[in-house]
Amino acid sequence: MATLSRDTTPEAEQVLLDALRRKTPPQRFRLALEASEALRQIGMASVRRDYPSAGPQEVLRRFAERWLGPELAATVYGLDGEKDD
Repeated sequence: MATLSRDTTPEAEQVLLDALRRKTPPQRFRLALEASEALRQIGMASVRRDYPSAGPQEVLRRFAERWLGPELAATVYGLDGEKDD
């Protein structure tokens, strides 16, 4: 049987799935929020690494463009999409 992750054994995946099934919906929702926040932090760190001299607004703009695409980022955040390259 194939697993959801190439580096996880079927037995380990089953343990994880069983643990997740025992959680209440609010607990699973919290896990999802925490995972989303972790991904956002990694994305912001990636922008800061790629543009070390960028200020907070430029970091936010570049992150939003990576996450949402330039058009949606401009719509959602009111960003001008102006490139600083």
